[in-house]
Amino acid sequence: MRKTYFIYGGMQGFAIGCLAGLGIGAISAFQAKRLLVIPISMLFSGMFFACVMAFGSLIRSADHEFMIQGDSMLREEYALQKYVQKCKLSYSS
Repeated sequence: MRKTYFIYGGMQGFAIGCLAGLGIGAISAFQAKRLLVIPISMLFSGMFFACVMAFGSLIRSADHEFMIQGDSMLREEYALQKYVQKCKLSYSS
């Protein structure tokens, strides 16, 4: 399921990036008087936005219950380690 979020986010990001690259590339092509700048700009901005959107959608689709449970497990382990240290200190005195 997370794989589909990653792929759909990447496809949406690539589409948005291509549109942004079209605008930026058109301005750059007009200034540089070279039409080759437009597809190159579209490709690179599309790849950048695809990466950003793909990883963003992957993070947003994370299982938050697992993350909260993992944090509480770490807190319990830390408390247990402190208790063991306290017991060791009391036995050594």
